[in-house]
Amino acid sequence: MKIPNRHAGMAGPVVCGLWLSTMFTVVMLSAVLKPPRNFAAGAVAAETMGSAIALLVAVVWPGLYLVFSARRRSESRLRLSVGIAVGCFVLCCLCSIFFSPNPAMSAAYLVLTLAAGWVCYRFALDFHANPERMAAAFRLYAPLVTLQLALFSYVEFVPGYRLGEGRGLMEPATIGLNALSGVLASMAYRSNLIRLPLITALLAIIYLTQSRAPALAALFGLGTIFLSRFRHQSLWRKAAALLTLIMACGFSLAFSDVLWPLVERFLALNDEHRGLAAGGSGRLLIWQDVWRVILEHPFLGVGYRMHEGFLRIGTSAHNGYLALLAEIGFFGFIAAIFVIFGSLLRAVVSTRATAESVPTQSILLGFITSGLFVGIFERFLINTGNAFSVIFILAVLWFSLGRRRFA
Repeated sequence: MKIPNRHAGMAGPVVCGLWLSTMFTVVMLSAVLKPPRNFAAGAVAAETMGSAIALLVAVVWPGLYLVFSARRRSESRLRLSVGIAVGCFVLCCLCSIFFSPNPAMSAAYLVLTLAAGWVCYRFALDFHANPERMAAAFRLYAPLVTLQLALFSYVEFVPGYRLGEGRGLMEPATIGLNALSGVLASMAYRSNLIRLPLITALLAIIYLTQSRAPALAALFGLGTIFLSRFRHQSLWRKAAALLTLIMACGFSLAFSDVLWPLVERFLALNDEHRGLAAGGSGRLLIWQDVWRVILEHPFLGVGYRMHEGFLRIGTSAHNGYLALLAEIGFFGFIAAIFVIFGSLLRAVVSTRATAESVPTQSILLGFITSGLFVGIFERFLINTGNAFSVIFILAVLWFSLGRRRFA
């Protein structure tokens, strides 16, 4: 029996779009109001409890809408296997707190993660029957985050420095990830006259950060979206897309002597500190050190979000998979991987089968694939410190929902 969508209005998408944008607002204000930090020297300080509380408020405020306005009976529900895996993940996180060097901060981060997960789950339930409402939230979020990032970049940027390192207000990667979320969300607009200027502005911001993982993830995510939509296009649209791709490849080959130095400089392939010879900012050596921590604490980990304190080199794992494995142990890690990759497989199948919901579901799939890519190089796989990571959680939960049977 199909339940009527009584909340098909704009309240939910507006709340969701504002929620995502205010998360960056809180992070930005926290960065501006506290003393600058020198990220270039590697002096990355841990977040204070006050910052965690501010972020918690930014994460949970839509709960008022979700509790009193969202549908109590939904057509969808979390799949049983996913629910068991999520329970195992939470249990392992709780157990890891007892081995944490700072149990209070581990508990605070876990509460923040669970709160963000609950809000994402409720939005997924509310929008699942009508994916266009999720697209409407993205259409509100994209210009708002673009405007905020543009204003922040105007204040932060210092010529000769990476965006984020000039005044030391925010890590370049954090700026890049927020811009990445706007790039993918802009694909909710059907008109190129709107989405192309937004994407161009956000890619320019990512370029100024010189953050390689968000830049490559943007290309990876956009490629996923285009491929998901391509199979459902008309013949002439497919032909036009292929012709455009051929022309772009030809242009790149014709001007490779000009373009390749720009790509090489952006990726810092030969940089003394960030290049291939240095192991990508020393990541290879850091990953070996994280593996040592994993072998020393294989089952219950070293405490949720506390792996940094056990490293002998570097300030973080620079790999979300290794960091999660070190923090909560083998069983919790397997549970998280089961949920995420199971959602990825269902997303691929869904975008192949249902043409009517592909525009929105392709964006969510883009967030999953780009999030998995970012996790190879960045600090955390499951995070709540930026809108991109939160939408990644929402996308995973979206494709973890199944149909509820009503009597």
